[in-house]
Amino acid sequence: MFSTFDTTGEGRIGSKDLGVALRALSLSISEEQIRTLVLETDRSTNGVLTFPDFCSLYARLQSQLLTQDKLITALSTFDPSGTGLIQPADLKRALASQGEPLREWEIDEIFRELGVSSEPIDYKSFTRSVFSRN
Repeated sequence: MFSTFDTTGEGRIGSKDLGVALRALSLSISEEQIRTLVLETDRSTNGVLTFPDFCSLYARLQSQLLTQDKLITALSTFDPSGTGLIQPADLKRALASQGEPLREWEIDEIFRELGVSSEPIDYKSFTRSVFSRN
């Protein structure tokens, strides 16, 4: 993927291509996040990222990604009796405060799309549904 943007073959890409390259690798990332990443990665401020810099950045982003297993493990903390069910209010609090917090309207939209009501939620099924939306 890197070589697609390394038009000179010198092992470097322009920082302006970073977002496109990361999105091509299936990372969902905002323009604001990209600006921050460029500032953190392009220490020489020459607008160029080397291949090692890109690899390090990509590895760091991959390690920060939320996986289904990580989410299930996190949600299981709201299920101390091991029933596989959690209360919607607990899920809402978790989504609003953990990692990159979601706004209330985003949570409400997810709940509406997935049919979450006031009944306890099977958090493993919920997690599979959330990840299948992407």
